[in-house]
Amino acid sequence: MDLTVIVVSYNSADFLPGCLEAVRRHTRRVAYEVVIVDNASGDGSPEWVRHSWPAARLIANPDNRGFAKAVNQGFGAASGRHLLLLNPDAEIQEEALDRCVGFLDAHPDVGVVGARVNNPDGTLQRACRRSVPTPMVSLFRLGGLGRLFPGHAAAGAYNLEDADPARALDVGAVSGSFLMVRREAMQRAGGMDERYFLYAEDIDFCMAVKAAGYRVVYYPEAVVVHHKGASSRQASLAANREFHRAMALFHEKHFAATTPFWANWAILGAIALRGAALDLALRLGLARRVGSKG
Repeated sequence: MDLTVIVVSYNSADFLPGCLEAVRRHTRRVAYEVVIVDNASGDGSPEWVRHSWPAARLIANPDNRGFAKAVNQGFGAASGRHLLLLNPDAEIQEEALDRCVGFLDAHPDVGVVGARVNNPDGTLQRACRRSVPTPMVSLFRLGGLGRLFPGHAAAGAYNLEDADPARALDVGAVSGSFLMVRREAMQRAGGMDERYFLYAEDIDFCMAVKAAGYRVVYYPEAVVVHHKGASSRQASLAANREFHRAMALFHEKHFAATTPFWANWAILGAIALRGAALDLALRLGLARRVGSKG
C-alpha cells in the first residue's frame, strides 16, 4: 500500500462526499486506502461512511477526542508507506496524491510534504507554508506590529510573505489540512502531541519531524482546495479557548525554558488577554469565528 488517507471528521457530512470523491477521481497511480476517524459526529457522518464508502476503515469514537488523538488513531490503523492527513473540507485537485507520493519517493530526506492549499476562489491559503512561530514572529503576527513596522524581518515571516508560492520550498511547517508524512518520519517523530485538541498540533508535529532529521517541504505542484474552518465555525467560543490554550502550550513546550521569566509572564498574560478579548467579541457578535486549523 503506497498511501493511507486519514480523514478526521466531526459533523462533516456536508463535506465528506466531495472530499472522498475528489480522492477517487483525481488519484491514478498510487495504491491507497482510506481511514476515517469520526469524533462523535451527530450529523449522520458515520452512517454515511458505512453506507457510501464501505471500503473505508471507520473508527467511530464515542466522544470528541480532538484532532491530535484522532490522527494518532489513524496512524495506528494505517498500512501505507506514506500517510496523508486530509481535512474533510479539503478537495484534492488533479493527481495531487500521485505527485506528493512521487516527491517523497524521490527525496528520501523529506519527511513531510504539503501541497499548495487554495481558497475556493483560487487564492493561496497562506497557512499552507509557514515558519515556526517564535515569540517574536508571533508578536508581529498576532499583536499587530506587522502593520506598524512592515519592514521588520518578523513582519511577514510567519506566512513566508516574500517567498514565491509557485516554487517548492523548505518550510517550518505545512497545514494539517493536507500533510503527507512518510511512515518512518512519523514513527521517529512519535506521532502527534495529544495535549493539543484543535490547533497547533500540525506545527508541533512538523517541528518533531525536523528534529528527527527530516526536511519539511511545501510542494506547489500538488494543489488542494480547502473550505476553511468547517469544524471551528461550529463552536466558535470553544474553538477560541482551544486556540489560545494551544498557543500557551506551544510556547511553554518550545520556548519557555530559554525565555526570561518576566518575558514568559508577559507572553502568557498577553495570550490570556487576547483570548478573553476575542471571547467577549464573539459573545457580543463583534467577531464571527476564531479561524480554522492551520
